[in-house]
Amino acid sequence: MTDPCQTISVVIVSLVGGDALGGLLGSLKPAADECLVLLDEGNNVSQLREQFPAVQFVSRQDLSVPMARKRGAHLASGDIVALLEDTSLPAPGWRDAVVAAFSRPGVVAAGGPVLLAARLGARFLALGSAEYGRFHPDRISRLVDEPEGSETIPEGLLPVTRLPGNNIAYRRAPLMEMLSQNESGLIEGEVNEALMARGFNLYIEPAMVVTYGMADEHGARLRTRFNHGRLFAGNRIAGQGAGARIGWFLKSLLLPFVLTTRGWSNMTASVAAAAWPKVMAWILLMETAWSVGEAVGYLRGPGRSLDAWH
Repeated sequence: MTDPCQTISVVIVSLVGGDALGGLLGSLKPAADECLVLLDEGNNVSQLREQFPAVQFVSRQDLSVPMARKRGAHLASGDIVALLEDTSLPAPGWRDAVVAAFSRPGVVAAGGPVLLAARLGARFLALGSAEYGRFHPDRISRLVDEPEGSETIPEGLLPVTRLPGNNIAYRRAPLMEMLSQNESGLIEGEVNEALMARGFNLYIEPAMVVTYGMADEHGARLRTRFNHGRLFAGNRIAGQGAGARIGWFLKSLLLPFVLTTRGWSNMTASVAAAAWPKVMAWILLMETAWSVGEAVGYLRGPGRSLDAWH
């Protein structure tokens, strides 16, 4: 049974705005106890406040996405902090799935499957395949990583080591402890690794589904992919010496092949076969851009790649 006392704060960092944000907020009306949206000044905030009076709209103040998430988590008051992006729409049973996941003792982080909307163009299907293809319902079983003492895994949840950044929720107390030690903001990969290092597990709740269905122009730029790759590498080798940096750089030379083939494999479950040729070409370009960024990050650090994450 679920715990009716648990409250959910949904934190949304607006990446697209406009109709995409309005559609997401409309779908969340019955799903959140508290909803905070961090958005740029370019959005019509007065109209949004009139349309969604229960939602808190907070200026991003040019913060990067991870720093905006961190600010939203600090402002949230719920027992559970759920992160969504306005590129995606939650399924009707999404809230119940979140509450069900966190009703199990010991669950501090959970995510759910991500579907790709067929209406998206090839470039955005490629971005979706690269970022979320592994979280397609037909693929999540490949992510399962049963820890020692697997008999303690809560029924209905899948133990994993990765969660999708556009559909993820945390128990607030341990999340805030992690964020107090992280100056880069709420980068889910880093937070998740820190939680696992402390003995917590990550889970997929199969019913906690969202559909990635809005075109994220900024996210689909090759320059953005380069910056994300550089940030990932720069954070990975922070504080390490030249030998470690060169070692990671040499490994990164294989990344264009590794990431591209992985993206193509995930694409086959997420994208209709008729769209494969164009999507495959975009995956090749995007994963190559990421790989070059990662190689640069190992040699020169993250630079200003965090500030470019919008």
